[in-house]
Amino acid sequence: MVRINSLRTLDGLRDILALNEAGLRSGLVAVPKVGSAEEIDLLLDLVPKDLEIVAQIETLQGVRNAAAIAAASLRVCAIMFGGLDLAGELGVPPGWEALLQARLAVAYAAAETRLPALDMPFPDVSNLEECGAEAARAQTLGFTAKMAIHPTQLPAIHDAFTPSAADVAWAERLLESFERAGGGVALLDGKMIERPVVRNAERLLTKARRNSSPAGGD
Repeated sequence: MVRINSLRTLDGLRDILALNEAGLRSGLVAVPKVGSAEEIDLLLDLVPKDLEIVAQIETLQGVRNAAAIAAASLRVCAIMFGGLDLAGELGVPPGWEALLQARLAVAYAAAETRLPALDMPFPDVSNLEECGAEAARAQTLGFTAKMAIHPTQLPAIHDAFTPSAADVAWAERLLESFERAGGGVALLDGKMIERPVVRNAERLLTKARRNSSPAGGD
């Protein structure tokens, strides 16, 4: 994935020219500070047609238009939350509470369009424990991955997005119970099992298999 500069800058336009001159035939281009679906429309006319787009949502305008940006084109393959720039625009520290509503907007937009949602990087490279904790919190909101700014952060991030052995065992038991019930409502440990719960269990097992494969991870 190649990250270019914003289309609103001369450097961004130079990056677009370089992408075309390189003759790329596959890959991803990450575009920062996307504020509207119209910017995606413009980008489609400028970047090589074989490149997919990762839209970075990191401004108040982008958060407000997150759903429209995610749905702007089938070439948008993921959306990324950029909290540092947003915190600067808000005039607040980039803490969890201050950015929670914006994170939710990005996660909801991704879920509605069935796109991966990438959480912002954790800026303190020395604090791997908190990096992993923030990744785990982002995962509970619906994010599917978290960006890293240093290779040392990768194990903590990967662990946060990999289901535990207990979660996998629970999901397997749940699916078995549902199957024994013939696809109807069932009980597991005294709790009702319905199709939405089954879908979550299936997603969890899919994620576990993907993250345990040689090419898995974030």
